[in-house]
Amino acid sequence: MQAKSYQSLALAIGIWSGIALADLVELKALLLVPILVLFRNRAVAPVLLASLTGASALLIHLASLESTELSKFVDSHVSIEGVISSDPSKTRPRVIGSRLTESRTTFLMRAETLTTNKFQSRIRLPIRVIVETEELLIPGQRIQLSGRLIDSKERKVAALFIAKEDSLSSISTPKSLKALEEIRIALREATLKIGGDPAAL
Repeated sequence: MQAKSYQSLALAIGIWSGIALADLVELKALLLVPILVLFRNRAVAPVLLASLTGASALLIHLASLESTELSKFVDSHVSIEGVISSDPSKTRPRVIGSRLTESRTTFLMRAETLTTNKFQSRIRLPIRVIVETEELLIPGQRIQLSGRLIDSKERKVAALFIAKEDSLSSISTPKSLKALEEIRIALREATLKIGGDPAAL
C-alpha cells in the first residue's frame, strides 16, 4: 500500500515537473528523455512519461490561447466582463521618456464576455489586467472594464488588457468573499500596529 502511495506521488511530481519544464524546454527535447531512460532504467521511465504528459497538456493549453477569439481584437478598444482570479497587486512606477508613470493595479481575470460596437461574444479565457484604481478588488469579484487589448509576453494568458481610467465597475461580490477580505485587512492592520517581526508576516 505504501509503495503505491509513493508511486502515485512520484507520478504527480512528474506531471507538475513537466508543466514547469514546458516553459523552458521544447516538447521534442522532453520526448527524447523518457525514450532514452526507458532502455536504461525502467523504474524511472513512468515518472518521466508523466512529466511529458504534463508538459504536453500545458503546451496544448498554450497553443489554444494563441488561437483564441481574443486574437481578432488585439489593438482594439473593447469592454470585458469577467471574474477576478488572483490577488490584485501594485505595479512599480516607471519612467517613460521624461515622465514618471504612477503605480497601477494588476491582476488575472477570467474574461467571460467581450463587447465591441458591433457585437457581443461569450468567451472564457484568462487575461492579465492593468488598471489605475484605488478601489478594493478581491478574487471572485465580478467586474466590467473598458480598454485596449494588446499581445502579452505572459504565456499563460490570452492577452494583456490595459483598462481606461475610471472604466472599472463592480457588478457583484459574494458576501462571503467580502467578509473574508475585511477580516484579512483588519488582521493586516492590527499586525502592522504591533510592528517588529510580526508585521512582516
